[in-house]
Amino acid sequence: MSAIPCLRVSVRRSRVGIEGQNYPMPDMIVSPQILVSRMSHDITLQLGEVIACGPCLRVGSNPDGATVYVIIETLSSLRNVLPPNAG
Repeated sequence: MSAIPCLRVSVRRSRVGIEGQNYPMPDMIVSPQILVSRMSHDITLQLGEVIACGPCLRVGSNPDGATVYVIIETLSSLRNVLPPNAG
């Protein structure tokens, strides 16, 4: 398998044909060292603190039973069907 040209690739999420997210790969991948360094400029980090990372607020919600696609340009796509609410 050849290398993915990360500087030109985007990762997209869509549901019912509507794009919900579209992020350039370089904006998503940051080394732990760079992440901690950037955070330490804004807040004081204490020994033993945990840093949890996740998507931004634009993610939106997906209803039970929805089919969500995650598309990585030039590579592939992943289809996820969310289960119906068991409650």
